Amino acid sequence: VPKALDGKRIDESGISDLTGLNVIALQCQDGSIISPQAGTERQTDHQLVMLGSREQRESFREQFS
Repeated sequence: VPKALDGKRIDESGISDLTGLNVIALQCQDGSIISPQAGTERQTDHQLVMLGSREQRESFREQFS
Protein backbone atom coordinates (compact mmCIF):
# COMPACT_ATOMS: atom_id res chain seq x y z
CA VAL A 1 0.00 0.00 0.00
CA PRO A 2 1.44 3.37 -0.96
CA LYS A 3 2.89 5.53 1.84
CA ALA A 4 0.75 8.40 0.54
CA LEU A 5 -2.23 6.73 2.23
CA ASP A 6 -0.62 6.37 5.68
CA GLY A 7 -2.63 8.21 8.31
CA LYS A 8 -5.43 9.10 5.91
CA ARG A 9 -9.04 8.26 6.59
CA ILE A 10 -10.74 6.03 4.03
CA ASP A 11 -13.13 8.81 2.99
CA GLU A 12 -10.35 11.38 2.46
CA SER A 13 -8.13 8.98 0.51
CA GLY A 14 -10.41 9.16 -2.54
CA ILE A 15 -9.89 5.47 -3.35
CA SER A 16 -13.50 4.81 -4.25
CA ASP A 17 -14.06 8.11 -6.07
CA LEU A 18 -10.84 7.89 -8.11
CA THR A 19 -10.76 4.17 -8.88
CA GLY A 20 -14.18 2.65 -8.18
CA LEU A 21 -12.64 0.15 -5.73
CA ASN A 22 -14.46 -0.53 -2.47
CA VAL A 23 -12.46 -0.92 0.73
CA ILE A 24 -14.12 -3.89 2.43
CA ALA A 25 -11.63 -4.45 5.26
CA LEU A 26 -8.38 -3.36 6.85
CA GLN A 27 -6.07 -6.17 7.87
CA CYS A 28 -3.45 -5.70 10.58
CA GLN A 29 -1.35 -7.81 12.92
CA ASP A 30 -3.95 -7.48 15.70
CA GLY A 31 -6.74 -8.73 13.44
CA SER A 32 -9.03 -7.35 10.79
CA ILE A 33 -11.45 -4.46 10.71
CA ILE A 34 -14.32 -5.70 8.57
CA SER A 35 -16.48 -3.07 6.83
CA PRO A 36 -14.47 -0.13 8.16
CA GLN A 37 -16.28 3.17 8.55
CA ALA A 38 -15.44 6.00 6.14
CA GLY A 39 -13.75 7.90 8.97
CA THR A 40 -11.45 5.00 9.87
CA GLU A 41 -7.83 6.13 9.71
CA ARG A 42 -5.39 3.84 7.93
CA GLN A 43 -2.28 3.06 9.95
CA THR A 44 1.13 2.00 8.62
CA ASP A 45 0.58 -1.67 9.53
CA HIS A 46 -2.88 -1.85 7.91
CA GLN A 47 -3.30 -3.69 4.63
CA LEU A 48 -6.22 -2.62 2.45
CA VAL A 49 -8.64 -5.31 1.33
CA MET A 50 -10.51 -3.97 -1.69
CA LEU A 51 -13.15 -5.27 -4.07
CA GLY A 52 -13.14 -4.33 -7.73
CA SER A 53 -12.17 -5.23 -11.27
CA ARG A 54 -8.71 -5.65 -12.78
CA GLU A 55 -9.09 -2.24 -14.42
CA GLN A 56 -9.97 -0.65 -11.09
CA ARG A 57 -6.91 -2.22 -9.44
CA GLU A 58 -4.73 -0.87 -12.25
CA SER A 59 -6.29 2.56 -11.76
CA PHE A 60 -5.41 2.32 -8.05
CA ARG A 61 -1.77 1.58 -8.91
CA GLU A 62 -1.68 4.53 -11.33
CA GLN A 63 -3.34 6.97 -8.91
CA PHE A 64 -1.46 6.04 -5.74
CA SER A 65 1.98 4.84 -6.82
